[in-house]
Amino acid sequence: MKEFVKRCRQYEYRLCKREKKPTDFFKYCEYLTDFLRLIQIRREAMQDLSLRDEIDGPVKWKVAELYRLCTERFKKLDFFKKELEFLKWARLFGAASRCYTKILQTHGSDPFLHENAARWEFFENHSAENARSILQLALRKFRANIDLWVAFFDIELHYVRILAERRGFLAKKEVKEEFESDKEGNKKKPAKKINPVNLDDIPDAVFQFKLVEIVYIQALEDVPENDHPKLLYRFWKCAYDCLPISEKMEKLVYEKLWNAENSSEGAYLARILKERSEDSSMYTLYDRALEDKPSERMIRLYMEFCEDRVEIGDPYAKMKLLDLLKLLHEQNKAIENDYKRLLEVWDFSECLEKLEPYLQAALKISSKSSLLWDQFLGLKMKMLEQENPVEANVKILIKSFEDAVSKVSPEESLPIWMKFIDLIIVTSKSSKKIDKVFEHAILVTPPEVSSRIKTIRLKYLREVYPEDIGIFHDEYTNLAKILPNSENFHLDFVEMELNLPKPNFKMVHKAFNNAIAEFGVDSISCWLEYAKFLIRNQPELVGSLNSRALSNIPASLTDEFHERWMKLVQETS
Repeated sequence: MKEFVKRCRQYEYRLCKREKKPTDFFKYCEYLTDFLRLIQIRREAMQDLSLRDEIDGPVKWKVAELYRLCTERFKKLDFFKKELEFLKWARLFGAASRCYTKILQTHGSDPFLHENAARWEFFENHSAENARSILQLALRKFRANIDLWVAFFDIELHYVRILAERRGFLAKKEVKEEFESDKEGNKKKPAKKINPVNLDDIPDAVFQFKLVEIVYIQALEDVPENDHPKLLYRFWKCAYDCLPISEKMEKLVYEKLWNAENSSEGAYLARILKERSEDSSMYTLYDRALEDKPSERMIRLYMEFCEDRVEIGDPYAKMKLLDLLKLLHEQNKAIENDYKRLLEVWDFSECLEKLEPYLQAALKISSKSSLLWDQFLGLKMKMLEQENPVEANVKILIKSFEDAVSKVSPEESLPIWMKFIDLIIVTSKSSKKIDKVFEHAILVTPPEVSSRIKTIRLKYLREVYPEDIGIFHDEYTNLAKILPNSENFHLDFVEMELNLPKPNFKMVHKAFNNAIAEFGVDSISCWLEYAKFLIRNQPELVGSLNSRALSNIPASLTDEFHERWMKLVQETS
């Protein structure tokens, strides 16, 4: 407890400074929250819930007050979200309700915040009045917002459901009490049993869904007519999820949804959900809906169902998803992500030529996609392997690679260059031509890509000239001079050098020193890798390396360096 009080005083001192920072508030709050979690863990272990109001309560309210002071001074939305997260976790619902009010006053331009606040007030705080007030005020500003109207409709439906369930519970309790009285010999009239589902006999506007109907009618007036299908489907889904209580509203919205003049995709989806019996019959229902309404939206709804089935391992769903993706392609409605998903689903190993038109169409839509170009060029290379690699076909493929490199972002061009280099190595008999391709790739690409290409270049030379290691060493020296490099380029060379039958430690030291010269100030990884090498091979140099590192790395990395250095020494000792 002394340490706890000492830490709290330190945090309080920070908050008393003239220039206050949000981080000072948050660090204090996080410390107290961790303290509360520790208390909970110990209570559970000891099965002791005593003195919660005396210990947990004051600490919770202290954290709540700190968050309140912070958000009053710094009104960023992220800060309010941190406050809400704690208040909900601590179950301080009154404070959370006030926090939502402050959020809507400060950041009231986002309809989602109003919806989120209303749903929380109703479903978590159990305050229908607060939820209605929030939505009524929000709909004055955002009259055509579908999400707000759906939230209002859903809340009013659940309000009726809660009242009906409560009425049914009380009715059952009354029947049970009368039955027990009769056993004791008291002659009383049997209590009237009320069915909580059948609300037609209850003469009350709320139980007759009058409030729900008001929301329903007003929403249709305020939302633009072209958005009515979407609105009606979401209304119907809310009513469908509340069955059997909401049977009256479900029928009303379903009939409106199936307007003969505008049978939207939502209407067909509603029919599918109403008629489904088992998951196996859903494909038939979707097929029938797609036949009646062959629109892009209907196809995508069917695809969403198939994706859900794929996740649970339905093999037929994957086949159907592929058919739907092909259908989108045939209707010229497929987008880049559709083609990417098609590549994931389609096993085209035995039918390469069938995939080519899909990739060509995808590249017309998104000519800058590295993934699509990578797949297309990989496909063309596989097709070239199956055919005779005629020089004319090779030239056409090289032209495709040049097009890809010119269109793809340089930062994403590494897969293209790797395939291009493989193609040139396989098809070209001239080492000068191969060298030119490497040189051009290194010059035109950014450092993170060129460094990887440099590594590929070194691996290529080591394999081509296994007996002449001098070429490998000279090439590293030349490539290291072409700045900037990446740290991994130097470390990859070290790994390749150490894997040689007779590694040259002089070149290893040179590579580590190059890495330190470029990255030793901002990164401690190169220092640690160098230390690992020295511990295994030249341990007498480890001490001087440690001193050298501490004199170069900034103070902000010193603690991390000490920690990782000690861990390295323990692991290698």
